[in-house]
Amino acid sequence: YISVTGVQTCALPISQDVGGWALRAGTSSTAYRIPAGLRLDPGATLSLLSGRDAPAVAPAGSVTLARRSLWRDDGGTLVLVDRDGEEVDRRAWP
Repeated sequence: YISVTGVQTCALPISQDVGGWALRAGTSSTAYRIPAGLRLDPGATLSLLSGRDAPAVAPAGSVTLARRSLWRDDGGTLVLVDRDGEEVDRRAWP
């Protein structure tokens, strides 16, 4: 699974509409979309699940993106983009 945490960028705590945002492996054109209408509060964490054992209906605070493996276990880069395709964050893992 992958966790995305809301960040407060101004004086007022504002939840972020992350519906339509997507995750993709660094060089892949295939993106996995976060469902429409999902909001992330500052400090809240959203778990993005995938894999054979991911539940068909995700528990609260989680979204199942796919019931197959999406990310390589031996390392890579993950890119989070907003609904306009602009890069929001990028992380590499060993």
